[in-house]
Formats: sequence, structure tokens, C-alpha cells
Amino acid sequence: MRFRDLSLGNKQRVGFAIILAIMVGGNAFTLNEMAGLKSGLDDVTANRLPVVIAIGEINLNTTLLRLNQLQYTFTTEEAGRDVLAEAMIALIDKIGEGVDTYEAITVSSDGLSLKSQAESTLYDGFIDKWEAYQDYSLSFYELTQTGKNAEAVALLNGEARDVFNNFSSDLISLVQLNQADALNAAAQAGESFQAARNVALLQVVVTFLLSIVIVMG
Repeated sequence: MRFRDLSLGNKQRVGFAIILAIMVGGNAFTLNEMAGLKSGLDDVTANRLPVVIAIGEINLNTTLLRLNQLQYTFTTEEAGRDVLAEAMIALIDKIGEGVDTYEAITVSSDGLSLKSQAESTLYDGFIDKWEAYQDYSLSFYELTQTGKNAEAVALLNGEARDVFNNFSSDLISLVQLNQADALNAAAQAGESFQAARNVALLQVVVTFLLSIVIVMG
């Protein structure tokens, strides 16, 4: 039996069933895409941006630490040195806090790492170099306390500088990596939104055309 041969009541029932199936399928697809959109936005706001901020603060504070160390060697007044020493201690504490923040963000609630292999390699390299720089910083301080400022400057401008430059490069790479991941997550969220929008529009058009067919049939 053809559709046109059905009674009006049956046509309405069939048409309603088809429209209902289209709506259910379209809404299910839209909800799935919206979940993907939310996941992408959550990744950017809850993970990527906080990670970029944490790494940026670590990079800033390590740079300020080095500047204070260099200034310390050229400061002769005891009061000025005390101020710089306190500032350096505070900066080291802030760097430690930044490291703790980064590690908390990049670990899931069940203790699994959220870092990619590339990010883990960069971060582990930074930690090793930062620990080495702290050893140089301790040697630097001991030299300044014994009046060996020339040796202290030579240490800062020699091996310590190389280590500093290397871990600064790691931090910059970490920022760039997370920025790229954030852009990718945002792009995927945009694609999910566009797909959901297209399906919603298609659903409206198909439903409208089907309604016309039912009426005309």
C-alpha cells in the first residue's frame, strides 16, 4: 500500500512517527556534540590556560631570581643585601608553589598524569635543571658570604647561566605546547558546535518538508 492510499489518520500517525524519529536522532546527535563542546571548553579553561599561567609565573620568577642574584653581587650595603636575600627566598618559594600548582593541574583525580609524552619530557628536563640551578645558587650564596664576589659572578655567568638558559627554553616550549593544545581543543569545540548547528537546521528543514508531504499526500 502506498502512502497516498492511507487514511488521513494513518498518514498523521506515520508522519508523526517519522518526525519523532528525526527529532530524537537529531537531538541525540546534538547532545553528543554539545558534550564534546563542553569537554573541549573544560580542557581549555580547567587545564590548558591554568597550566600556561603557572608555567609563565615560574618563568617570570626564575628570571627575577637571577636578576636579584646578579644585583646582590654588586650591592655593598648590608641592608640592601638583606632585602635582596629576602626577595630571593620569596621568589624560590613562589617557584616551588608554581611547580606544585602545575603538578596538581596535570594530575587527574585518580592520580593519573594528564601530560602528553612531549610535555612530560620537557617538564622532567626543567625539574632536573632547576634543581641543578638551586645547587649553583647555594654555591653562589656561599661565595658571596666569604667575600668572593668575583667567583660568584663567574659562577652565575658560567655554568649557572647555561643551566638557566636551558630550563628557560624548556619553560617556553611548555607554554607553546600547551597553547597549541588549547587552540586544538578550541578548534574541536568549534567543530562540535558547527556540526550541532548544521544538524539542528537540517532537522528543521526536513521536518518542514515532511509536514508538507504529509499534508499534500
